[in-house]
Amino acid sequence: MKPTARPSAPMASDIHLRVSPAGGGWSLGCDQRFQPIYFLSELLAQRAAAALAAQLTTAGHDVLVAVADRSALVIATRRYFADG
Repeated sequence: MKPTARPSAPMASDIHLRVSPAGGGWSLGCDQRFQPIYFLSELLAQRAAAALAAQLTTAGHDVLVAVADRSALVIATRRYFADG
């Protein structure tokens, strides 16, 4: 990931990934037409979100990953910028 001077506010063209609690585990959801993926641990869901974001940046998309806690509050975000 290369440092850039782009604004940190979400852009309309970003792909948004969200890691959030789901039942007894965690889900990785997306604002695109992907079905959520479920994990037993938050760490596994976050790692999958990072891997998916890296693949999407290679395809030319900017990605915003948000992580929510069990009360549904966003506690962390990370932006990934498209390659090239």
